[in-house]
Amino acid sequence: MKELFIFAFVMVFTLTVAGFAVADDSEMLKANEKKDWEKATKVFPAERTLSVQQFKELYDKVMAGQEDAYLIDLRTHPEFYAGHPLFYLIISL
Repeated sequence: MKELFIFAFVMVFTLTVAGFAVADDSEMLKANEKKDWEKATKVFPAERTLSVQQFKELYDKVMAGQEDAYLIDLRTHPEFYAGHPLFYLIISL
């Protein structure tokens, strides 16, 4: 029983490592990310887009508890790791 557990653990570990080895930021991944971003931006109406100043005012109200909203970080994977400024989607309740 102990040997079976060790064998299963080694197999799961090996398959997991192999999965990480083939994952990369290839051109296909970047192209698909761009397509997904374009689809996501079409979902939200243009009149719901805020300027930086409008966003700051709404963000301050939400943080002060004066307004309820969901704050969703919309940075892409490369933007997040590059330390780009936050890009939020605010959904008022």
